[in-house]
Amino acid sequence: MYPSISHMSRAALLAVLLIGCGATSDKESRYWEANKAAVKTHTARWPGFSPVLNDLQNRAEQAWTTAAEMKDPQARAERMKEINRFLSRLVGRLNEVEKKIETVKTSVSDLKGLSLAKELKAEQRNAILAGRTALEEVEQALGATKPTHQDGALAALELVISKLIAVQTDLKRTTQQLEKAQRKK
Repeated sequence: MYPSISHMSRAALLAVLLIGCGATSDKESRYWEANKAAVKTHTARWPGFSPVLNDLQNRAEQAWTTAAEMKDPQARAERMKEINRFLSRLVGRLNEVEKKIETVKTSVSDLKGLSLAKELKAEQRNAILAGRTALEEVEQALGATKPTHQDGALAALELVISKLIAVQTDLKRTTQQLEKAQRKK
């Protein structure tokens, strides 16, 4: 039988884990650089979001400069974490949109790769067309969106994310139905 960890040891272990998981200036600096790179990528892909993203980044950069000058390392790291959260609110949603777009593209590709009986091909083609059409509509919507503030941008992204989730759900269901029908053949 293995010895059990005492309550005191568990508390010490938990404290070490929590301290190790806390914000550090180095960790927050890496997040900061990732956020800045994401802003650059998103403004290039969807220029209509540029004014909002650039405004957020400028405000965050001013706060970051002030935070970097703080003497207390823990306070500096916590402030940097707050700044990253501020910028990540919109950047994170745009990252999520990109991931969902890629997921839908993969689902369309997977559906296209199915070897199906002739009588199932029409349903397969229709689902592929629906997926591609939805992706085009999403890209057009994002390209035409020109939010003037973060809340407007987030609202527009919520609509896009909802559409992508619905399309992904439809593609997955259709793929499963076609695979099941093919197995019965």
